[in-house]
Amino acid sequence: MFLDTSGEENFTKFLEMNVPWHKLPYSQRLKLFNFWSIFSTIGNGIQIIASVSVILTLERNVGQEILTRDNIFVGFGCFFAWIQMLYYLQFSRNTILLTSTFQKSMTENLVFFSFVIPLFIGLTFFGKFLINLVIKNSAISLL
Repeated sequence: MFLDTSGEENFTKFLEMNVPWHKLPYSQRLKLFNFWSIFSTIGNGIQIIASVSVILTLERNVGQEILTRDNIFVGFGCFFAWIQMLYYLQFSRNTILLTSTFQKSMTENLVFFSFVIPLFIGLTFFGKFLINLVIKNSAISLL
């Protein structure tokens, strides 16, 4: 009675079943939505926010530091754009092997980076702390 396939077939089956929306379980409701369309909408929204933010920052002549809110949004927008390209590459015969390899290794890579990135950020802050400590100690020794 419920949906067991994905994509356009789900939508046509949903219309043929005449089941009210509120009676469908949440898992069946989610099958009607395409993951990539939600992902691209979020990514495009972040890119629009980042672009407007950068334009407003440049109009104020505030200056551009390395880790500002604007640059972080631009980085996330770029990340979403690159990942979104995988969806379009899977339709090409020449890149099917590449995209299938990325899709199969995505969970392992995300787990790896979820452990490495906090460690890297922690070491960066520790290094910055040590540099500030050395500078302060050398300034005190000059007096």
